[in-house]
This record gives sequence, structure tokens and C-alpha cells, in this order.
Amino acid sequence: MHFSGFLCCLLLCGLLLNLKAAAAIEEALMPPIREAINAAVTKHEIPGAVLWMERSGSSRWEAFGSRMTDPRTEPMTKDVIFDAASLTKVLATAPSIMILIQEGKLMPGTLVSSL
Repeated sequence: MHFSGFLCCLLLCGLLLNLKAAAAIEEALMPPIREAINAAVTKHEIPGAVLWMERSGSSRWEAFGSRMTDPRTEPMTKDVIFDAASLTKVLATAPSIMILIQEGKLMPGTLVSSL
């Protein structure tokens, strides 16, 4: 899976979480999200990630993989703060794509070059 496939997998997990979750985050919905992140780390598509989700007073906060601190690699920790510029995909692009997929206006396998 390339990074775009990893992102689509996470987007679909997010849709699943949004559609099926009650007031709080259900632990039963977390395994596919964890699996997608761990698979991307294992395949070296991403070095690591911090997952932070909140819903109606319930929260999940986990660290995966490693982080680069030039020139060495260290384990990822839950307290890592990412530069806001690196979050544009998460805060703007990902929700927009999820809405388009949910409305049936975009399919997960659609190539950007075909738009």
C-alpha cells in the first residue's frame, strides 16, 4: 500500500467511526485504525504517527513507530507536537475527501490525474 492507500484506509476508518460510533469512541472500532497505522509503519510508508481522537468526553491517544530527530531516530511518544504545516492534510484535505466519499462524489481509488 502506498501512502495514498494508507490515507484512504484511514479515511474509511474515520467514516466507519463517524457512522457507527455512539456518543463516545467505541474501542471495537479502533483495531482497523491501529492496523492501518501499524501496517504503514511496518512498510516504511511513514516513520510513525500519533493518533489523537476525541468524541463526547471520550478520547484515544496513542503513539506508533518512530520519529526523526536528525540525524537519529527515536521512538514516537504521545506528547510529540507536529508542525501545523504538516497537519494540513489532516485538518483540511482529509475531512473534505471524507465528505466527498460519504456523498458518493468521489471513490477511494480515484486518481487525482483523472479529476
